[in-house]
Parts: sequence; structure tokens; C-alpha cells
Amino acid sequence: MSADPFLLHQGLGVQLQTFSLVEFAHVVKNFPEPVVRDDVAKVKSLGLPHKDTSDDDLPMASRLYLAMAAFLENENLDALAVRCWPEMPNVFGQWPYLGIARLADEGRAVVCEGDVDGALSAWIWRKPGHGKMLPLRLARARSGNHHPVAHRRRAHGTVAARHLNIQKPAVVEASIREDLPITILRFWHCDGSYHLTAREGFTLRPRRHLMGTNGLARLVQQDPREWFEELCNQGMPHHVAAFEGHWAGLLRRLARILRIHFV
Repeated sequence: MSADPFLLHQGLGVQLQTFSLVEFAHVVKNFPEPVVRDDVAKVKSLGLPHKDTSDDDLPMASRLYLAMAAFLENENLDALAVRCWPEMPNVFGQWPYLGIARLADEGRAVVCEGDVDGALSAWIWRKPGHGKMLPLRLARARSGNHHPVAHRRRAHGTVAARHLNIQKPAVVEASIREDLPITILRFWHCDGSYHLTAREGFTLRPRRHLMGTNGLARLVQQDPREWFEELCNQGMPHHVAAFEGHWAGLLRRLARILRIHFV
């Protein structure tokens, strides 16, 4: 997911700062063990059951979480896009998605695959939902979940799991709960200018179990096939942000103020 710092600044008034994987790895590896143990204890207190992961995976998951949080705080960042693959599972033996889900639950805009425009989409309301990192508060209950430490998370129905493709820990496997009013939105750049799209809908009960994080929704006021075709013609990449509530009208006005194309 490429990002043009000059177009970002011209189109949205955003300043882009890039950090190397070497810098990130230095932060990951240099947290004292007591700090990591304290954070592992916080993860365990969430009552998040394991699917095919284990407590042995938690120290590195905590290190990745702590490193991302440190960059946000120490560099005074509003949003963070992490280039997670293929580098992170190869270098650290893990994906950062459990840590990103925790940060999302804290209202921080952190996304995967170096998707800077996606990070800006998530940052608008500071309630990001993106990729494999569903905020725990938006997850639906999982029937038949009787894990002994999961009683505090039964209402959310979340589990920690290995990535469905490159099977390393850890992602949050969950579905968005039904009957939520939501807004789906995305910033992106194409042909030298920025675009914004947003549509409103309501979440539905999932029709089948899917790995990773997912959601099903019915749009209001527009056939999604028409919207999808127009988005493809306008060059929109994959990844969208989903927020609780209906905000499309406000986002359309924002596009007008920013003088960018609303799709």
C-alpha cells in the first residue's frame, strides 16, 4: 500500500513519518522482562480464549503491542500503519494483529499492510475496525463458548487464533455483532487526487462461521453492487473502516470542506 507524502500533505494536510523495521525491532526487543510480564497479565485478564494459540505466544504479542503503543506516544503520532507482511512473521515469528486489536479497543488508529490511507480512514473517529483486528467491543457472542477463562469475553465471542493464511499467531477471530448501525468509509488516492466514500447500513447475523474477523451488513439507500462498481472505476483499493453509527452525511460535508471527490 504505497503512500505519497506530498499528495498526502496537499490533499489532506497530513504529515507522513516513516520508520524502518530495524527501528521497530530495536524497540520490540528492548522492553524489560517485568514490563512484558505485566502486559501479558493484562492480556490474560481479558479472558480471551485460545483457539490454536497458547500462553507461550503472549510475550511476543505483548512486545509487539508495547512497541506500537510506544511509537504512537513517543513520536506523537495520530495514526500508525504497520507493514506487517511478509516481514513481521518472518522476523518476530508473529503477526501484530492481537496488539492492533487491543489498540483499536483503546480507540487508537492502527492498521496493517502499511495502509496509510486506511489509517487515516480509521483515525477520523478513533474507533477503528480493520482487517484482522476487530475491536473487542464490537464482536458478537459465540454460542457454546465454555472456555474456563472466557466468561468475561463470552459477550464478545472472541478468540485468539493463528492467521488463516500464514499460520502464525495471533489474530482475533470474531464477527461483528448484529443490529448495529454502521458507517463504512475509506480515504484513498488515485490519479493524483484524494477521494472519500462512505455508506450507512446495519449489521446482520453472520450466515456462516468465517476465520479471522468479519462482518455482514445491509446497506441502506443504495444497491451495494452499484456502489462497488463505481468504487472499482474510481480506483479504490481494498480495506475499509467501519464505525458504529450513521455518519455518511457528515463525511460528505467533510469531503466538500477538504475539496476532495466524494464517491
